[in-house]
Amino acid sequence: MKTTVKWLKEYVDFDLFPFELGEILTMAGLEVDSITPLAHDKIVSARVEKVRPHPNADRLSLCSVTDGATSHEIVCGASNMKAGDMVVLALPGAEMPQTASNPEGMTIRRAKIRGSESGGMLCSENEIGLSPVKSDGIMILRDSVVPGTRLADIEGVEDTVLEIAVTPNRPDCLSIIGIAREIAVATGGALKIPPSLANGADGIGKTGGAKVNVENKDGCPRYCCVRMDGVRIESSPLWLRARLSACGIRPVNNLVDATNLVLLEFGQPLHAFDADLIKNGLTVRRAVAGESIKALDSEKYDLDAEDLVIADANGPVAIAGVMGGEDSGVNESTKNILIEAACFNSSQIRRTSKRLKLSSEASYRFERGVDPTAAPAALKRVAEIINQVAGGSEPCGFSDVYSIKEEPREVEVSLEKMWKTLGTSLPSDETERLLTSLGFEVSKSGSEGISVKIPSFRPDVSRAADIFEEMARLIGYNAIPQTEPNITVTAQKVSGRAVRENAIKNAFLLSGFCEAVNYGFDNPELLRIFGSQAALGINNPISNEMSAMRTTLLTGLMRNLKFNLSRQCADARLFEEGRVFFPKSNGELPEEERVFAAVAAGEGEPDLWKSGGFDFFDMKGLFEKILKLFAGGDEDFLFSVEFKPGSNKKHFHPGKSARIFAGGTEIGDIGEIHPDTARAFEIAGAVALELSLEKLYSCNGGGEVVFSPLPKFPSLRRDLAFLVKKDLEIGNVISGVQGVSPLVERVWIFDLFEDKSVGKDMKSVGVSMLLRSAKKTLTDEEANSVCEKASRTLGDLFGAQIR
Repeated sequence: MKTTVKWLKEYVDFDLFPFELGEILTMAGLEVDSITPLAHDKIVSARVEKVRPHPNADRLSLCSVTDGATSHEIVCGASNMKAGDMVVLALPGAEMPQTASNPEGMTIRRAKIRGSESGGMLCSENEIGLSPVKSDGIMILRDSVVPGTRLADIEGVEDTVLEIAVTPNRPDCLSIIGIAREIAVATGGALKIPPSLANGADGIGKTGGAKVNVENKDGCPRYCCVRMDGVRIESSPLWLRARLSACGIRPVNNLVDATNLVLLEFGQPLHAFDADLIKNGLTVRRAVAGESIKALDSEKYDLDAEDLVIADANGPVAIAGVMGGEDSGVNESTKNILIEAACFNSSQIRRTSKRLKLSSEASYRFERGVDPTAAPAALKRVAEIINQVAGGSEPCGFSDVYSIKEEPREVEVSLEKMWKTLGTSLPSDETERLLTSLGFEVSKSGSEGISVKIPSFRPDVSRAADIFEEMARLIGYNAIPQTEPNITVTAQKVSGRAVRENAIKNAFLLSGFCEAVNYGFDNPELLRIFGSQAALGINNPISNEMSAMRTTLLTGLMRNLKFNLSRQCADARLFEEGRVFFPKSNGELPEEERVFAAVAAGEGEPDLWKSGGFDFFDMKGLFEKILKLFAGGDEDFLFSVEFKPGSNKKHFHPGKSARIFAGGTEIGDIGEIHPDTARAFEIAGAVALELSLEKLYSCNGGGEVVFSPLPKFPSLRRDLAFLVKKDLEIGNVISGVQGVSPLVERVWIFDLFEDKSVGKDMKSVGVSMLLRSAKKTLTDEEANSVCEKASRTLGDLFGAQIR
């Protein structure tokens, strides 16, 4: 929202520098983004004394001008001035504003142009910020202007522009009056509303207007219009063009400019129809499927049954709250007009504006909420301005269809609770004065409370907490004393599950994975690819692609994987912890299960000479690492985990995957993603892990951490090599060795060798054992005894031969 200091002073008296005003507004919650002076002291009026051709340039002129004290020679490219004209002169040192023709702004300096000295610049309206469009000619002032008058002192010229970031909850401040009200409260001044506007449309005749019919009352709670005859269409006077240009609105003609001025002044959008082009009155209704309208931007828009329109007997003449129609708008030949001031449903206007990709100053305000009580006064105000700049008859034919009248909201406020919340207090009469200055009506309620009636222009205030916030603004956040909170902070005990889950996440993070957080709802088509035929549907989904509750985390992770790989991420590794949902047949709430999943794809370490990428065995090794974190010293749990070849889930590769069991319970799957599933995501290949945390916890006694003292005695390592059949699973070898003696602390494979020298159907497996006793230091004899027992056990179980 842009406004000018001079315009604000018409509604409230204040004596502040622009930067002081900006600070006051910002502290009141209206952040001032920029302060732009439009009229530099060295930009003044000057009279043209002589115009002659430039001796060295056909398109340039030499102008002799005077500012009343000094004569200046100026080189000028325009040709619309003559001797005796009053023009705008920018002297050396003048700071020119940023404009369409000069987006960077500039400082005027003396210069030699094609051999002739120029002591300044004659300015167009655009160059001094009075018009948003470029112009070929310089600005010609009234003859009554005295040479040497500062531009800021010339009647109709604005001085300083404030650009204010108005938050969506404050539609009342999308108006000059709304901002002036905030200034009046902050400075103690009085808001100056002309008495003629205090009684709305009183005094406007009700005969001779257009018949108005509101079919869609929910979409249009109030619709007002008046008629004016005998207007003339021409360019607006300087003061009106300057005011609109300073606020970022392009002047069009005197009639349209008058409606835009009141839009900025009151925050009430207005629209003018050519009354002679409206047939049989106006109807506010839903559009009929197949209807279209050519709007004022000369674009054709196809309407649907959800769009609200203003229509006459021939069809739509305006897209309600967004933009008028070209065929019914005012033009050079317009003589009689109908002016509309309405209140439309915010969500409906937002939907239409978004669907049509069409936004305007009007839709911007209607989307945030317009005060329905302001329409009559806005019509009266625009009629005054039109009479001033376009002539015409007094307004008549006032129509007011007020379909839905809302009773003023009233909020009960406990003063004791408010002051306790804010940490400060004010006397009751001062509290009442401040709230009343904002337009609230305050009355006493009980011995310690007040009743506050909310004005219609404040839709953001609806409860006591909102009144607390208003008082904090009015007092000033920086004026509220700092106090230390009188509370007791008690550290919460962190559960063993939380500790382990954080440890698991850290293990994956340290292995190059990144955590993903996806929505709990997903695309049902993708879920079917992952074997889910009965996902729980959502009644009001965000979109069709998010219309089912997820039954696996892998759909979201695969989408994330695709996103990263398609953006030149050579090595993508992601994990997620979250809930999945399984519907129940009896209509009860779905079964929820906490799951951990990880996916990886890409080149692994692309900078290495030999990089095979992250594969099944990498994922399995990482899983075994987190198993130790889960075990928390429970060796029995570790020994109970086993892998069985071939996942029974269709999204895993049947020959390169495994089911994971713990204590005989299936807790998850690990392996390569099935090629068909990977192709659905345009990924060449990926490896994944999916675990049920609930089942994992249940197999490990609820996940409580088991602590044990550090070993007192040293360990011994023994390495053994066995010849076994090629089809024997390595896990069987490890489990066979682990169970031979309680002295076996850890078992791992250090070598795997296959060659014709060891036999066509045989392989050599190198097994390392870490041996330790909790009671004494082991001797070589005791360690060798364990090795002999391991050899006999593997021989008996699998026919293994010691090498």
